[in-house]
Amino acid sequence: MEINEQLKLFRQRAGKTQKDVADELGIDKSTYAHYESGRRTPSTKTWIQLAEALHFPVFPAQIQIVYPDGLLDKLETCLKENGDYTDDYKENNRRFWAINAVLDEIYKVHSEAMNIDDLPLNKLMDSHISTPYTFMNVALDVRGEKLINQAHECQSNLVKNISQIIE
Repeated sequence: MEINEQLKLFRQRAGKTQKDVADELGIDKSTYAHYESGRRTPSTKTWIQLAEALHFPVFPAQIQIVYPDGLLDKLETCLKENGDYTDDYKENNRRFWAINAVLDEIYKVHSEAMNIDDLPLNKLMDSHISTPYTFMNVALDVRGEKLINQAHECQSNLVKNISQIIE
C-alpha cells in the first residue's frame, strides 16, 4: 500500500473528512487532497502534524534530494578535468581540492534537504509507540549518487598517488 493510500486509510479510521484534517493542519483542503492522491508529498514537518492528527504510529516522511540545475553537470565536468592523477604533487593536490569544492556544494544540498533541526522529534520519542516507525524515506538522484561515488574514487586515487610521489 502506497503512503498516500495509508494516509487516506488513517484519516478514514479517525472518522475525519479531508476538510477536517486540512483545517486541523491549517492548510487548504485541496492541498490535503493532493497528499492523499499522491500528487504532492507533505513536508517532514507536515508528516509530524499528520501523525498527531490521525494517530498513526508510522511517520513516513519522504524527502527528495533535488540538485540545482547544472550542479551534477558541473561535478561531471570537474571529474573529467581533474580525475586523472599526474606525477606532479601540486597538480594532484589542486585536482583533489577542485573535486572537493564541487562535492561541498553537493553536500550542502544534502544537508539542507535532510535538515530536521526544527522538527518536534521529542513528540515521537515520547509517544510510547511500541512498534517501530519509519522516520524518513529519502529519494536520491541516481546520477548524483553515481557521480559522488566517482568523485570519492578519484580523490582516493589522487591521495594514493600523492603519497607515492612523496615517498
